[in-house]
Amino acid sequence: MLIIFGLVSSGCLGSAWDQVRGSEDVDELREFVQLYPRDIHVSDALNKIAYLEYQRAVAADSRYAYQMFLERHPDSVHAFEVRRRLEHLDFFEARKRGTLEAVLGFMRTWPGGSYDSQARKLADGLYCEKFQQSDDVDALAAFLTRHPDISCHGKLLSLEIKLRHRRAVSSGSAADLIEFIHAHPSSGAAQEARSMLAAQRVNALIRASRFAVAGEVVKKHAYSSQHASLIKRIERARLEWVRSSLDPALIRKSAATFAPEDKKRLRRWAARISARRRKYRRLAEATALLRSPLAEKAVGDTTAVDPRLRWLDASRLALSPEEETAEFLLDLLGDSFLQVRKVAFESLKPVVAGLGRVRAEVWLAHKKSQMVPKATTGILLGKVAALYEFSGQPETSLKLLEEEAQSQENPDPFSLYHAARLAGELGQNNRAANLTHRLSQALNRFFNQRVEAWAGLRGSERGWLTLRQIYGIRSLWREALAPYQPGGNLLPAEELLGNWLQRSRNNLKKLETWFEEEERKWILQNQDYTACRAPDPAATAARAHAAKEQEAVFLLAAFVSLPEVRRTVAWTACCHPRRSTRLLAQILPQIIGVITSGPPGKNL
Repeated sequence: MLIIFGLVSSGCLGSAWDQVRGSEDVDELREFVQLYPRDIHVSDALNKIAYLEYQRAVAADSRYAYQMFLERHPDSVHAFEVRRRLEHLDFFEARKRGTLEAVLGFMRTWPGGSYDSQARKLADGLYCEKFQQSDDVDALAAFLTRHPDISCHGKLLSLEIKLRHRRAVSSGSAADLIEFIHAHPSSGAAQEARSMLAAQRVNALIRASRFAVAGEVVKKHAYSSQHASLIKRIERARLEWVRSSLDPALIRKSAATFAPEDKKRLRRWAARISARRRKYRRLAEATALLRSPLAEKAVGDTTAVDPRLRWLDASRLALSPEEETAEFLLDLLGDSFLQVRKVAFESLKPVVAGLGRVRAEVWLAHKKSQMVPKATTGILLGKVAALYEFSGQPETSLKLLEEEAQSQENPDPFSLYHAARLAGELGQNNRAANLTHRLSQALNRFFNQRVEAWAGLRGSERGWLTLRQIYGIRSLWREALAPYQPGGNLLPAEELLGNWLQRSRNNLKKLETWFEEEERKWILQNQDYTACRAPDPAATAARAHAAKEQEAVFLLAAFVSLPEVRRTVAWTACCHPRRSTRLLAQILPQIIGVITSGPPGKNL
């Protein structure tokens, strides 16, 4: 400082650099740069400062020293070497700490650096160690998706399969077992999962007294370690079912299908009942009534010319909780008439519920595995949306229906209807209002198209089909607007959509007026035509049967202390197709003061 000051005072500017060029004092060199910022040797001074500070950083060999150098000289010729040394320190520090967080932190700081391959290898090992000690199968699966080339991929994949299998087994859920089987069909654990699922299905079918179907399931899983015990369980349950019929003729006929020892027991039991026929006759009749099917399992004809016959068939089949019925109703969701599709959906819901948890989960999973890969648009996508809704995934169902509606210039009214309904049930008011508004527009357009064609169909033999179509429009439209009536649970969101609700009501009223008048005229001109709203001719007989069922439950509940009677009451409480009869069988024995054996329907 004094040297430079003296030179300045005496006017010796030319020798200032000569005085400091040999200095190893960084402060002197910085002072020269500050005093002579325009001197031709400023760059020489800055380079020397960088070199001196580089030497100090190397001598210190610390992270702090290297970082300080890079902050002061990021573009120095020594910066590359300093960064290399800093990366070296960081890598060995991360390796010393030996944690995944430390190694990942190093990789984020030095992406693509000279230690990148070593760091990745180290991270792979730590990841492998971490997940081999973890039970988080979802995190493991996500990691394997992101890192398909990790060195321990095979080990971790085996661990994932093991964890998924453990979760499926511990949950006891048929849906989890099915998901595991579909995800890992060729794994060794899948065989055990199939055996467990088969056992669950067999137990559910036994509870529902579907012994023949249960037997078919067991035959398909002959490799199962439970095969012999399941066969015995089916035969034992079938024996109890036949015995509890209290019908001597039926018992004698069925006895021929059992093993010799059981055959003898059944024949002795039939002889005993016959000897006391007066005592058991009414109980046998009540038992037969409750066990008789309420709807034909050999379902109707989907090609019946009159759509009304199809929707009546669909309505009746709500009382037939069988997989075959569910298949038939699912097929009807693709019918060309809206009313048929609407009634089929309404019936499919109780049919799936009536299958019981295990059978329903198996049927739904099977149908989804068949249909989801093929369902990209149209009717098939609507069916898949229904399957997701019945599987307890309404959000997924709504998403599929909305995607379908958005992809079409003229969206399917049935899909819009169910999308609006689901949005309302999920509490999404504005979304529901928007969908209902779009549905109203679609239905009004559909109605106007049919009216335009009506003039040419009024005298046609097939004109009545248009009336069936418009009845379906009317039915769907009325139900869609019902939640917006006074006291309903939805608001029209008119601040966003305008006065759409009143316009929809006006258009619906116009449709109803037109329909009532035109159908009245058609009835007068065509005596063989049946009005759309005409009652089901089978309804009276169905009501009479329901009343007899109640009488049968009352009678059997009074004798529920008898093991044979208790078997039918327990089945009625868990598995009878009619809900009112089922509920009566659940509560009546307790009201009478006799407790039935075990909670009906458990694990169904």
